[in-house]
Amino acid sequence: MSSKNFPIEDLLRLHNAPNVGPATFIALVEEFGSPAEVFGKTSGELSKFKGITTDRAELILSTNSKEFISNQLESVERSGCRLVSYWSDEYPNRLKAIYDPPPFYFIKGEIKEEDAYSLAVVGTRGVTEYGKVMTEKIVTELAREGLTIISGLA
Repeated sequence: MSSKNFPIEDLLRLHNAPNVGPATFIALVEEFGSPAEVFGKTSGELSKFKGITTDRAELILSTNSKEFISNQLESVERSGCRLVSYWSDEYPNRLKAIYDPPPFYFIKGEIKEEDAYSLAVVGTRGVTEYGKVMTEKIVTELAREGLTIISGLA
């Protein structure tokens, strides 16, 4: 698959569309060529796609994502992150190989060869103070030992 650099706004708009999970997102882009092309279709054209009813197609096409996109772009700029899409040469093959890979992710820094061994840290809404302290302690020690830490927002 060749690298495709889709505008971040288009990726975010499709991401924000209701009832479009990672598998549907990737399948729609593969079928129609780009996120922008998905929104260039009629509800009738979209509803011919497996699993998309006319009602679902209309809901997807009517998504108003301007505020969401604006907020995401501000967050990306503020944090110094960038977006890597499933169609980019930078997207790790091992991540593509998992069940239901994300259509894109945000990254701060770069992925290096030595990042092949890494630990993903997934949070919770109801974290305790003990959980925060222990996670920070464990992750800090592992990072000092050279393990790459992958985290959503930590």
